[in-house]
Amino acid sequence: MERDLRFDALRGSLTFALPCPEAVSVCQALCCRLPWDILLTLEEAASGQYESERVCTLTRRGCAEQVPTCIHWRHRLKRREDGACFYLDADNRCRIYERRPQACQEFDCRNGWRVQGVFRKGKHVGDSDPDGRKKRFLEGLRDELIFVWHPLLKLHGVRYLPERKQVIFVLEIAGQCGPFKSQDECDNPKLDSDAWRAVIELFASKDPLGEVRRRTRDGLGLDLSDDEFAEVVWLLHKHHIVIDSRHFRGTMREMGLPDGG
Repeated sequence: MERDLRFDALRGSLTFALPCPEAVSVCQALCCRLPWDILLTLEEAASGQYESERVCTLTRRGCAEQVPTCIHWRHRLKRREDGACFYLDADNRCRIYERRPQACQEFDCRNGWRVQGVFRKGKHVGDSDPDGRKKRFLEGLRDELIFVWHPLLKLHGVRYLPERKQVIFVLEIAGQCGPFKSQDECDNPKLDSDAWRAVIELFASKDPLGEVRRRTRDGLGLDLSDDEFAEVVWLLHKHHIVIDSRHFRGTMREMGLPDGG
């Protein structure tokens, strides 16, 4: 079995060179126990073959609402009380392996598991921006760009948790059901909850980014470096709180909302 396991110290990953049925004696069906949602395709949900429940893809909570205009609901496989997949048997085998959903068929643990207990979060050597989206965004920031509040999204609150190095936004999309939480990594003690709210408020002015940066420094007294300020703009953009005024329609389509075009 040892020859079928490979540890990559640089990426902090453990890779199985085995197909799933043979690796399960070692991994104990870890992929069937992790707290992620196995979303069904529309065809799979309609087939009636699977024990599933309706879920909101924004909040990951069960959803009993039947809002005709809502585009954020899907069906996920049910889970047992211990959190494992409904179809995992006592021997850590899938009871529906031959007809498992598409999401399960496409998953392959031979791509490697991240060993988070060995490598501290954010300290491992590897690509934390696999599709390059963040890099392209940061490289494209210019002082003359104007970022504005998203007109169809309401911010109910923001909270910074320094002990978790995390920022949480409470948001609501116009015409959709209830508020939801959107969270991300943030390790900057200069930005407490009040500071986050104050910075977000600055974008209501529709000033160029350079002016927003100046007001953050001179008006709010936040001594953020250029990189720290750019990180703030990235997170607000990533969670659709502010959008580049040049790309309004594209951002609307990305969210699955009508763009008026």
